[in-house]
Amino acid sequence: MTNGPHRTIIAALTLASWFTLAANSTAQSTDADSSPIEIALVSEAQTIVPGTTFTVAIHQKMKPGYHTYWRNPGTIGLPTSIEWDLPAGFKAGEIQWPIPHMTKMAAYHVWGYEGEALLLVDITPPSSLKLGAPVAIRGKATWMCCGKQCYPGFYDLSVVLPVATTSKPDPRWKPAFDRIRAEQPQESDAWKIECVEKAGQYTLRITADSATMPSPGSVHFFDFDRQISSDKPQQMKSRGKRMVLTLQAEKHTPDKLDRLRGILVAKRSWGKDASFRTLAVDVPITRK
Repeated sequence: MTNGPHRTIIAALTLASWFTLAANSTAQSTDADSSPIEIALVSEAQTIVPGTTFTVAIHQKMKPGYHTYWRNPGTIGLPTSIEWDLPAGFKAGEIQWPIPHMTKMAAYHVWGYEGEALLLVDITPPSSLKLGAPVAIRGKATWMCCGKQCYPGFYDLSVVLPVATTSKPDPRWKPAFDRIRAEQPQESDAWKIECVEKAGQYTLRITADSATMPSPGSVHFFDFDRQISSDKPQQMKSRGKRMVLTLQAEKHTPDKLDRLRGILVAKRSWGKDASFRTLAVDVPITRK
Protein backbone atom coordinates (compact mmCIF):
# COMPACT_ATOMS: atom_id res chain seq x y z
CA MET A 1 0.00 0.00 0.00
CA THR A 2 1.25 3.48 -0.83
CA ASN A 3 1.91 5.53 2.28
CA GLY A 4 1.01 9.18 2.88
CA PRO A 5 4.29 10.84 1.78
CA HIS A 6 4.34 8.76 -1.42
CA ARG A 7 0.76 9.72 -2.18
CA THR A 8 1.70 13.39 -1.73
CA ILE A 9 4.59 12.98 -4.19
CA ILE A 10 2.35 11.20 -6.70
CA ALA A 11 -0.24 13.99 -6.45
CA ALA A 12 2.45 16.63 -6.94
CA LEU A 13 3.85 14.83 -9.99
CA THR A 14 0.38 14.46 -11.45
CA LEU A 15 -0.28 18.19 -11.04
CA ALA A 16 3.16 18.98 -12.45
CA SER A 17 2.39 16.94 -15.56
CA TRP A 18 -0.87 18.86 -16.06
CA PHE A 19 1.02 22.14 -15.66
CA THR A 20 3.47 20.99 -18.33
CA LEU A 21 0.62 20.14 -20.66
CA ALA A 22 -0.98 23.50 -19.92
CA ALA A 23 2.27 25.41 -20.41
CA ASN A 24 2.60 23.87 -23.86
CA SER A 25 -0.86 25.26 -24.65
CA THR A 26 -0.25 28.79 -23.41
CA ALA A 27 0.17 30.22 -26.89
CA GLN A 28 -3.28 28.94 -27.82
CA SER A 29 -4.86 30.35 -24.67
CA THR A 30 -3.81 33.89 -25.59
CA ASP A 31 -5.99 33.69 -28.70
CA ALA A 32 -9.48 34.99 -27.84
CA ASP A 33 -11.07 32.41 -30.14
CA SER A 34 -9.27 29.42 -28.59
CA SER A 35 -8.97 30.49 -24.96
CA PRO A 36 -11.51 28.82 -22.65
CA ILE A 37 -11.69 31.88 -20.38
CA GLU A 38 -12.27 35.62 -20.54
CA ILE A 39 -10.93 37.54 -17.54
CA ALA A 40 -11.10 41.20 -16.56
CA LEU A 41 -10.89 43.53 -13.57
CA VAL A 42 -14.19 45.33 -12.99
CA SER A 43 -15.36 47.89 -10.43
CA GLU A 44 -18.63 48.17 -8.56
CA ALA A 45 -18.13 51.92 -8.17
CA GLN A 46 -17.90 54.35 -11.05
CA THR A 47 -15.65 56.73 -9.12
CA ILE A 48 -13.14 56.69 -6.26
CA VAL A 49 -13.80 58.83 -3.18
CA PRO A 50 -10.72 59.68 -1.06
CA GLY A 51 -10.57 57.54 2.10
CA THR A 52 -13.67 55.50 1.15
CA THR A 53 -13.37 51.77 0.50
CA PHE A 54 -14.69 50.53 -2.82
CA THR A 55 -14.83 47.04 -4.33
CA VAL A 56 -13.37 45.62 -7.51
CA ALA A 57 -13.58 42.04 -8.77
CA ILE A 58 -11.76 39.56 -10.93
CA HIS A 59 -14.44 38.56 -13.42
CA GLN A 60 -13.99 35.15 -15.03
CA LYS A 61 -16.19 33.79 -17.80
CA MET A 62 -15.47 30.20 -18.83
CA LYS A 63 -16.54 28.31 -21.92
CA PRO A 64 -18.80 25.26 -21.34
CA GLY A 65 -16.83 22.30 -20.02
CA TYR A 66 -14.17 24.43 -18.30
CA HIS A 67 -13.73 25.58 -14.71
CA THR A 68 -11.48 27.63 -12.44
CA TYR A 69 -10.79 26.91 -8.78
CA TRP A 70 -11.91 28.03 -5.33
CA ARG A 71 -9.47 29.17 -2.61
CA ASN A 72 -8.94 25.47 -1.78
CA PRO A 73 -9.32 23.52 -5.03
CA GLY A 74 -9.55 20.27 -3.10
CA THR A 75 -7.64 17.16 -4.10
CA ILE A 76 -5.96 18.87 -7.05
CA GLY A 77 -5.95 22.26 -8.76
CA LEU A 78 -4.71 25.84 -8.42
CA PRO A 79 -6.73 28.78 -7.03
CA THR A 80 -6.89 32.16 -8.70
CA SER A 81 -4.63 34.80 -7.12
CA ILE A 82 -3.63 38.39 -7.81
CA GLU A 83 -0.52 40.39 -7.01
CA TRP A 84 -1.50 44.02 -6.69
CA ASP A 85 0.40 46.99 -8.12
CA LEU A 86 -1.51 49.85 -6.50
CA PRO A 87 -0.81 53.58 -6.31
CA ALA A 88 0.91 54.84 -3.16
CA GLY A 89 -1.32 54.73 -0.08
CA PHE A 90 -3.87 52.27 -1.54
CA LYS A 91 -4.53 49.01 0.33
CA ALA A 92 -6.18 45.81 -0.92
CA GLY A 93 -8.09 43.27 1.16
CA GLU A 94 -8.33 39.51 0.71
CA ILE A 95 -10.36 37.86 -2.04
CA GLN A 96 -14.01 37.35 -1.09
CA TRP A 97 -14.85 34.04 -2.73
CA PRO A 98 -18.27 33.10 -4.11
CA ILE A 99 -19.78 29.80 -3.00
CA PRO A 100 -17.87 27.05 -4.85
CA HIS A 101 -19.38 24.17 -6.76
CA MET A 102 -18.47 20.55 -7.27
CA THR A 103 -16.77 20.07 -10.63
CA LYS A 104 -14.31 17.58 -12.10
CA MET A 105 -10.67 17.64 -13.17
CA ALA A 106 -9.96 14.38 -14.99
CA ALA A 107 -11.01 11.64 -12.55
CA TYR A 108 -11.09 13.92 -9.50
CA HIS A 109 -13.97 15.86 -7.98
CA VAL A 110 -12.73 19.35 -7.11
CA TRP A 111 -14.11 22.66 -5.83
CA GLY A 112 -14.38 25.53 -8.26
CA TYR A 113 -16.49 27.56 -10.66
CA GLU A 114 -18.13 26.92 -14.00
CA GLY A 115 -19.79 29.50 -16.22
CA GLU A 116 -18.87 32.75 -14.46
CA ALA A 117 -17.11 33.74 -11.26
CA LEU A 118 -16.76 37.13 -9.59
CA LEU A 119 -13.96 37.33 -7.00
CA LEU A 120 -14.44 40.46 -4.89
CA VAL A 121 -11.64 42.53 -3.34
CA ASP A 122 -12.05 45.68 -1.23
CA ILE A 123 -9.69 48.54 -2.06
CA THR A 124 -9.13 51.46 0.33
CA PRO A 125 -7.60 54.65 -1.09
CA PRO A 126 -5.80 57.19 1.12
CA SER A 127 -7.86 60.06 2.52
CA SER A 128 -5.21 62.41 1.11
CA LEU A 129 -6.00 61.36 -2.46
CA LYS A 130 -6.49 64.45 -4.57
CA LEU A 131 -9.35 65.06 -6.93
CA GLY A 132 -8.44 65.24 -10.56
CA ALA A 133 -6.68 62.70 -12.74
CA PRO A 134 -8.10 59.17 -13.00
CA VAL A 135 -6.40 56.40 -11.03
CA ALA A 136 -5.42 52.99 -12.43
CA ILE A 137 -6.01 49.94 -10.22
CA ARG A 138 -3.66 47.23 -11.45
CA GLY A 139 -2.73 43.67 -10.57
CA LYS A 140 -1.16 40.58 -12.10
CA ALA A 141 -3.67 37.73 -11.95
CA THR A 142 -2.71 34.07 -11.99
CA TRP A 143 -5.25 31.32 -12.58
CA MET A 144 -5.77 27.80 -13.90
CA CYS A 145 -8.69 27.05 -16.21
CA CYS A 146 -9.22 23.34 -16.80
CA GLY A 147 -11.43 21.15 -18.93
CA LYS A 148 -10.19 18.62 -21.46
CA GLN A 149 -6.80 20.17 -20.76
CA CYS A 150 -5.50 22.89 -18.44
CA TYR A 151 -4.73 26.46 -19.43
CA PRO A 152 -2.61 28.47 -17.00
CA GLY A 153 -3.17 32.21 -17.07
CA PHE A 154 -0.81 35.06 -16.19
CA TYR A 155 -2.16 38.46 -17.14
CA ASP A 156 -1.97 42.11 -16.10
CA LEU A 157 -5.45 43.38 -15.26
CA SER A 158 -6.46 46.99 -14.72
CA VAL A 159 -9.41 49.30 -14.34
CA VAL A 160 -9.19 53.11 -14.48
CA LEU A 161 -11.48 55.19 -12.26
CA PRO A 162 -11.84 58.96 -11.77
CA VAL A 163 -11.51 60.53 -8.32
CA ALA A 164 -14.58 62.43 -7.13
CA THR A 165 -16.33 63.74 -4.02
CA THR A 166 -19.19 61.26 -4.36
CA SER A 167 -19.60 57.77 -5.71
CA LYS A 168 -22.38 55.75 -7.20
CA PRO A 169 -22.49 52.08 -8.17
CA ASP A 170 -22.18 50.86 -11.71
CA PRO A 171 -25.62 49.40 -12.59
CA ARG A 172 -23.98 46.79 -14.81
CA TRP A 173 -22.23 45.21 -11.83
CA LYS A 174 -24.07 46.20 -8.63
CA PRO A 175 -26.52 43.23 -8.56
CA ALA A 176 -23.73 40.69 -9.10
CA PHE A 177 -21.54 42.27 -6.40
CA ASP A 178 -24.47 42.21 -3.95
CA ARG A 179 -25.12 38.55 -4.71
CA ILE A 180 -21.52 37.57 -3.98
CA ARG A 181 -21.55 39.59 -0.73
CA ALA A 182 -24.64 37.65 0.35
CA GLU A 183 -22.68 34.42 -0.19
CA GLN A 184 -19.90 35.37 2.23
CA PRO A 185 -19.71 33.12 5.34
CA GLN A 186 -21.37 34.32 8.51
CA GLU A 187 -21.09 33.21 12.12
CA SER A 188 -24.15 32.18 14.12
CA ASP A 189 -24.74 31.41 17.79
CA ALA A 190 -27.83 29.44 16.77
CA TRP A 191 -25.70 26.45 15.79
CA LYS A 192 -23.13 24.44 17.75
CA ILE A 193 -20.54 22.62 15.65
CA GLU A 194 -18.28 19.83 16.91
CA CYS A 195 -15.66 17.88 14.96
CA VAL A 196 -14.23 14.43 15.68
CA GLU A 197 -11.64 12.60 13.57
CA LYS A 198 -10.98 8.88 13.79
CA ALA A 199 -9.00 6.74 11.35
CA GLY A 200 -9.24 9.24 8.51
CA GLN A 201 -12.94 9.95 8.95
CA TYR A 202 -14.25 13.28 10.18
CA THR A 203 -17.63 13.63 11.86
CA LEU A 204 -19.25 17.05 12.06
CA ARG A 205 -22.09 17.34 14.56
CA ILE A 206 -24.20 20.41 13.80
CA THR A 207 -26.78 21.10 16.51
CA ALA A 208 -29.46 23.81 16.54
CA ASP A 209 -29.98 25.71 19.79
CA SER A 210 -33.75 25.40 19.36
CA ALA A 211 -35.96 22.46 18.40
CA THR A 212 -38.08 24.86 16.35
CA MET A 213 -35.20 25.98 14.14
CA PRO A 214 -36.15 25.31 10.50
CA SER A 215 -34.01 22.75 8.73
CA PRO A 216 -31.42 24.27 6.39
CA GLY A 217 -31.91 21.31 4.07
CA SER A 218 -28.95 19.43 2.65
CA VAL A 219 -25.55 20.88 3.49
CA HIS A 220 -22.06 20.53 2.05
CA PHE A 221 -18.76 21.33 3.75
CA PHE A 222 -15.94 23.08 1.89
CA ASP A 223 -12.62 22.96 3.71
CA PHE A 224 -10.09 25.81 3.80
CA ASP A 225 -6.96 23.83 4.70
CA ARG A 226 -6.89 20.55 2.73
CA GLN A 227 -7.99 18.43 5.68
CA ILE A 228 -11.12 17.12 3.94
CA SER A 229 -11.22 15.33 0.58
CA SER A 230 -13.13 17.02 -2.23
CA ASP A 231 -13.10 13.75 -4.12
CA LYS A 232 -14.87 11.56 -1.55
CA PRO A 233 -18.64 11.74 -0.99
CA GLN A 234 -20.06 13.50 2.07
CA GLN A 235 -22.83 11.72 3.95
CA MET A 236 -25.45 13.60 5.97
CA LYS A 237 -27.98 12.31 8.50
CA SER A 238 -30.55 14.36 10.43
CA ARG A 239 -31.50 13.41 13.97
CA GLY A 240 -34.02 15.83 15.44
CA LYS A 241 -32.35 19.19 15.80
CA ARG A 242 -28.92 17.67 15.04
CA MET A 243 -27.29 16.99 11.69
CA VAL A 244 -24.34 14.65 11.38
CA LEU A 245 -22.03 15.09 8.41
CA THR A 246 -19.44 12.38 7.68
CA LEU A 247 -16.36 13.49 5.75
CA GLN A 248 -13.24 11.70 4.52
CA ALA A 249 -9.70 12.96 5.08
CA GLU A 250 -7.68 14.36 2.19
CA LYS A 251 -4.96 11.78 1.58
CA HIS A 252 -2.53 14.26 0.06
CA THR A 253 -2.65 16.87 2.83
CA PRO A 254 0.78 17.97 4.09
CA ASP A 255 -0.29 18.42 7.72
CA LYS A 256 -2.94 17.38 10.18
CA LEU A 257 -4.18 20.53 11.91
CA ASP A 258 -5.75 21.10 15.32
CA ARG A 259 -8.73 23.01 13.93
CA LEU A 260 -11.18 22.53 11.09
CA ARG A 261 -11.86 25.70 9.12
CA GLY A 262 -14.19 26.17 6.19
CA ILE A 263 -17.81 26.80 5.27
CA LEU A 264 -21.04 24.85 5.51
CA VAL A 265 -23.27 25.71 2.54
CA ALA A 266 -26.98 25.03 3.06
CA LYS A 267 -29.58 24.41 0.40
CA ARG A 268 -31.92 26.84 2.17
CA SER A 269 -30.95 29.08 5.12
CA TRP A 270 -29.21 28.87 8.51
CA GLY A 271 -31.75 30.88 10.53
CA LYS A 272 -35.37 31.61 11.27
CA ASP A 273 -35.13 35.17 10.09
CA ALA A 274 -31.73 35.06 8.38
CA SER A 275 -31.29 34.52 4.67
CA PHE A 276 -27.64 33.48 4.61
CA ARG A 277 -26.70 30.06 3.23
CA THR A 278 -23.00 30.05 4.14
CA LEU A 279 -22.08 29.27 7.76
CA ALA A 280 -18.50 29.91 8.90
CA VAL A 281 -16.75 26.97 10.56
CA ASP A 282 -13.67 27.24 12.81
CA VAL A 283 -13.73 24.53 15.47
CA PRO A 284 -11.20 22.34 17.31
CA ILE A 285 -10.67 18.79 16.05
CA THR A 286 -10.93 15.99 18.60
CA ARG A 287 -8.79 13.12 17.33
CA LYS A 288 -9.39 9.57 18.57
